[in-house]
Amino acid sequence: EGDQEELLRTLERWCGQSCTAPDKFAILKTDSMVLAPDQVLEANNNNRLRIFSIDGSHTAEATYNDMTIAARVLVQDGIVMVDDFFAEGWPGVSEGVMRFFYNQSNLNAGAPLVPFFVGFNKVLFAREEVAGEYIDKLVSEKDVIGDDTMKLKTQTMMGKPVIVMSEEVQCRKRKRSLLPGETCPAGYQCS
Repeated sequence: EGDQEELLRTLERWCGQSCTAPDKFAILKTDSMVLAPDQVLEANNNNRLRIFSIDGSHTAEATYNDMTIAARVLVQDGIVMVDDFFAEGWPGVSEGVMRFFYNQSNLNAGAPLVPFFVGFNKVLFAREEVAGEYIDKLVSEKDVIGDDTMKLKTQTMMGKPVIVMSEEVQCRKRKRSLLPGETCPAGYQCS
C-alpha cells in the first residue's frame, strides 16, 4: 500500500488530481497470470488505456504475460512502463520483455511496441509509429521534466533509438552513505 500511495502522489504531482479520478484511473490488484485483457478494459469503463505500468512478480513468464496484455489494451499512442528492466536482482523482467519483443508479431496485439526511453529504473515502450514523437518531445521539453543538470543521450536498444537519462542525473537525488573522510556532494542526502 505504501507503493500505491507513492504512485498516487506522483500522478497528482505530474498531472493533477484529475489523473486519479475513478473514471480516469484504476489499480487492479490481482494475479496478472489469470487476468484477461477484457477484464482490464472493463475496469477502465471499456476504454483502451493510455498508460500501462508493469511492476509485478518480476518473473519472465509474468512479465511476458503483462507485456502481452498491455499491447492488447493500449490506445494507439499509449505507453507501457516496465520497472526493474535492468535491475540485477530481477533478471526475469528483462527476459520476459525480450521474449515479448521478439514474439509480438505472432500475438495479434496491434502494432509492435518498441523502447523509447530508459531512466528512473524504467524502460518505456510505445507503438513503433509514435515512439519517435515521444523521443522528440522528451528532447524538446527536457527542461520541463528536470533541471539544467539533466543529461539526455540517444542510444540504441533492441535495434531502436531510445533516449537515456544519464546515471549522473538519476543518482544526484539518491541517498548514499559517505566513505570515511568524504563530504556530502551537492544534491545528495548523505548519512
